[in-house]
Amino acid sequence: MIESTFFSVTIPFYFKDEYSLFQLKRCINSIRKQTFQNFEIIIGTSNYFWELKNNSFFEKINIINTNKDVCYIQDNINSALNASKGMWNKILFSDDYFLEKSELEKLYRFIDDNSYNWIIANSVHIKKKR
Repeated sequence: MIESTFFSVTIPFYFKDEYSLFQLKRCINSIRKQTFQNFEIIIGTSNYFWELKNNSFFEKINIINTNKDVCYIQDNINSALNASKGMWNKILFSDDYFLEKSELEKLYRFIDDNSYNWIIANSVHIKKKR
């Protein structure tokens, strides 16, 4: 029996500078450390596709090229969502990350204990120190 992917963690990404790449890697590391492991990671990007594809850090991540000359965040989100195979989508922006390794587990248990068709989860935004 093939188990379905429960979460598609979709990440819209637009490369601005090296700090934006640092944030993306921090985001992905926080996903990889999760105790709940039934997920896929999908990155939608418009301007940094080949750099991500050719970087070993991003192996086993589905990287989607939005193929747009001028791209907006919604294009990157929509491209990633269209490629998702999970029963549930968790959008995690590239500058966001999970603080605890049990965050997906908590979300899974909440979904499993309730009969919702969709949920909106909140987050805290932390700014870069200057």
